Amino acid sequence: MLKVARLESFDLPVFMFQTIWTKAQSTSLVQGLSYRLMLSQFLLDVGVEIRRHKPMTKQFDPINVVMAQRSFSHEIGPHYPVVHPQLPPVDLLEDVERRMIIAFEQAIAPLIKNLAAMNKIRSQIELRQQTLERALKESWEDIMEMIDDVEIDLVMKLKKKMTL
Repeated sequence: MLKVARLESFDLPVFMFQTIWTKAQSTSLVQGLSYRLMLSQFLLDVGVEIRRHKPMTKQFDPINVVMAQRSFSHEIGPHYPVVHPQLPPVDLLEDVERRMIIAFEQAIAPLIKNLAAMNKIRSQIELRQQTLERALKESWEDIMEMIDDVEIDLVMKLKKKMTL
């Protein structure tokens, strides 16, 4: 409680709430947004700790209602947890990360399988190519041997004819 120039007690939190309340009403009308949304936004901007409202389940007579309200205002009664702006929970982040990994694996797995199959085919082609090169080399050697054999045969036949 503060005392102002007129020496009247002045409740600053109530005054701030009334100011925020009227500002939220006027802004919600001008911008066409809901009053509750504007009030919550202004309270968060000011940095007021927001507490969840827990409705009372039992009926009070008028005297007990006043006592209950005073006990809540002086924080004598039950304390409710302070509500802070929600940050994404770790479980949510882990779930998003897990989903991203699954999506990535589903997109990449077929490519990896295709690459593995292509690598196997490439190695088979290289093997065939080496076999063909060996066969070509052997066939050239065979051809050269045949040419040499034919040449030797011709030389011998010519020598025979010349000696005759």
